[in-house]
Amino acid sequence: MDKETRELLENIQNQILTLSKETNNRFDKLEIGQNETNTRLEKVENRLNGVENRLNGVEERLNGVEDSLDTINDRLDKLEIGQNEIKTLLEELEPKNANRHLELKNSIDELRDDLSTVEIVTANNYKDIAMLKRIK
Repeated sequence: MDKETRELLENIQNQILTLSKETNNRFDKLEIGQNETNTRLEKVENRLNGVENRLNGVEERLNGVEDSLDTINDRLDKLEIGQNEIKTLLEELEPKNANRHLELKNSIDELRDDLSTVEIVTANNYKDIAMLKRIK
């Protein structure tokens, strides 16, 4: 081989080596960048897992609140039923109480009349006793 060809080949070989080194450096940088990206993605994934866990917690709490509301609604329904039953009982008792009131009022009026009669009879008896005492 002549000197010129050899120099040309050596020059090409040097260029190939230089390009190879540059390519390896670029691949190393890409690999480092890939590792950094992977690290960042892992951090993002961890944060998303944390958010997901928090959302699951919120969902559980909402389910608990929903269950509590269902229980409260059931209890309110029972209270409304009881309230309606009490209302019905009161509506039935009101006329009975009115009748009882009138009966009691009439009985009291009769007792007053009887008491008045007893007072009059007693007064007459006192009068008779006084007359008898006077005659003696």
